[in-house]
This record gives sequence, C-alpha cells and structure tokens, in this order.
Amino acid sequence: MVGRQEQARLHGDRYFGGVTSATLTRPAGAFVDRTFHPEEARAYYITIDGSASGFARMVPPADARSLTLGGPHATIWNSASSAGDLYVVDSASSTLAQLPPGNSVQVYLTDNSTAAGTWVACAFASSAGVVSGPRTFVS
Repeated sequence: MVGRQEQARLHGDRYFGGVTSATLTRPAGAFVDRTFHPEEARAYYITIDGSASGFARMVPPADARSLTLGGPHATIWNSASSAGDLYVVDSASSTLAQLPPGNSVQVYLTDNSTAAGTWVACAFASSAGVVSGPRTFVS
C-alpha cells in the first residue's frame, strides 16, 4: 500500500495555503502598501498601528498575467485590534473593499489578460464596506 502524501507538502504553500501576519503603521498624510500574492500566502491577517492620518492598503501582485482566474487568491482580515480601516485596492488604486477592524474579504481574479488584471473583493457575511457586491464564484 502506498502512503498518501499531502499535496501541500509536495508543493510547499505555493497554491494550497499559508497565513501571513503583518503590522502596517499608517504614515502621516500618505499610505503604506502591502502586496498580497498567492505564492506567498492565501490568508493575510493585518493589524494597523499608529494614530497618523494616513491609510493602510493591500494591493494585488504587479503582474496578474501569470495567475489563474478565479480564486480566492487571498483572504484578507483586518484585525479587531487595528487602529483604523484597511483598504483593499487594485493596481489603479481603485478601492475594492474598505475593511473596518474585525472584518474580512476574499479577493478573486476575474481577468488576467493584462498585467493589472481585474480583481473582485467578496465580503464575508459580517463584512461591511465591500465595494464589489454580493459574493460570487468565478469558474
């Protein structure tokens, strides 16, 4: 009998998971960006720190052409202990979601024909501020 090996162990966390935690400190009058990428992790747990007037943003990879359509490519949580909203933006800086502390969103890629791609953020039931509407699945 052949023993079963977990697929994630064969490929690392490349396509099968991984969680990254990060703290983003808001700068005064500007923004701090953190890229999400499915080859780094599939889940991001972000805590926003600082009392400055700036913004914290999650942005997609610079080139979406090598990524598969669908997703979720990432699940993004704004920690309940965050000091402000977390913005999920596309490469043109258009807001896909504005996540108050304690809320989360899943991010899907709907078009990868350009480097920027087209991204959609789908809220969990308790999430507020998501721009792209009700949760849908892309096949």
